[in-house]
Amino acid sequence: MYFSPVRIPDKIPLMILPNATLFPEAIIPLHIFEPRYRRMLSDVLKSHRMFAVVMRRPETSNEIPMPVACVGLVRVCVGAPDGTSNLLLLGLKRVQCTGAARYKPYRVECVEALENAGEEAAGLSRLRNQLVKMVRNGLAQELDEALQFAQKEGDPDVFFNRGIAYKAKGEIDKAIAEYRRALELAPDYAEAH
Repeated sequence: MYFSPVRIPDKIPLMILPNATLFPEAIIPLHIFEPRYRRMLSDVLKSHRMFAVVMRRPETSNEIPMPVACVGLVRVCVGAPDGTSNLLLLGLKRVQCTGAARYKPYRVECVEALENAGEEAAGLSRLRNQLVKMVRNGLAQELDEALQFAQKEGDPDVFFNRGIAYKAKGEIDKAIAEYRRALELAPDYAEAH
């Protein structure tokens, strides 16, 4: 997989989850329903489209993050009429959490990018490929549901996001058709070009 270099901000919104984490080059589907995370998502979609996901320390019920998180890029986001959203977050880079910059209206963490720890352990590539295959098979159903949900007419973002979802499924012709629908609604929609 090829990624052009992305600058990771020194301060990034942080989502603390009890039983999930994100890894570089992996995709995690998220359902955003808490008001603070709705606000966070709105803010990141207006800027760099990035936030970090970190697992909560297992020995506590408080929202104390583990020391290492992963910054992710929002690839697809579909909003629901009730204000919730479903999204796919692509892991970009591991970061060290160095302390909260602020807690309200959502947590923003000071972070330092971590370099790769070195060579992969024997068999890790094979295991990663198996995991990616399992996740993609599971995501196919999630993407189908998201595509069915995104039937709102007149919003070029909906068609652009549907194009991204079809592209992720490998359905390039359908992706191109959705990008074209976005351009028909908004000819200056740069992302769809």
